[in-house]
Amino acid sequence: MSELEQVLDQEIDAQELEEEEELFYTEIDELQNHGINSSDIVKLKSAGICTVRAIHMTTRRNLCKIKGLSEAKVDKLKETACKLQVVIGKSFDKLQAYNLRVIFG
Repeated sequence: MSELEQVLDQEIDAQELEEEEELFYTEIDELQNHGINSSDIVKLKSAGICTVRAIHMTTRRNLCKIKGLSEAKVDKLKETACKLQVVIGKSFDKLQAYNLRVIFG
């Protein structure tokens, strides 16, 4: 493989990596596309929860403490966050494979 081909491959890999990194931190606004009300998203943002991963990492108990979020809403938020996290996890597996390829050739 020539040096030019290697450089082109590295550039393509870098572009794919950037796209996958964007997916890793999904903003909370994405939940609106999955049936969560915008008013609930505003409440989460005011509580400092700005990413889907943050919802996933926050306990149900702490989410219920946010004024205006009922247990049913919290369950729906958690369920939706888990679904989105799985999609992100698949992309993260590709990212790990890329890192291993870079490290070990």
